[in-house]
Amino acid sequence: MYYDGAIITTKHGSTFVSGSPKIVQLDNKMSFDALKQAIGNNISLRNDQVVKDIHFGLPILFVGDCGKYTACMLHNDEDVMIMFSMYANILELTCLELYITTANLPT
Repeated sequence: MYYDGAIITTKHGSTFVSGSPKIVQLDNKMSFDALKQAIGNNISLRNDQVVKDIHFGLPILFVGDCGKYTACMLHNDEDVMIMFSMYANILELTCLELYITTANLPT
């Protein structure tokens, strides 16, 4: 999980970069809201912050051991279910890569 960097997109695909990526264990039956809550807990958000956006590294091509990915934003429970289904069914995926953006709550 990346949360303090950027998504870099080129003609070769998308890459998530971050100064401090984290490893997080997730339940493959969790809802979108539960995913946001689990992420917020793992990156120790302040009380005035929330998880704003979650992007998934969606594989679009594999050549040998190399994959090409695009950043796909998760919006709802169905997107989360599809993400976990892809992970379970694509042998080349050894982990899920998520990029998180946060926002401050209005004061």
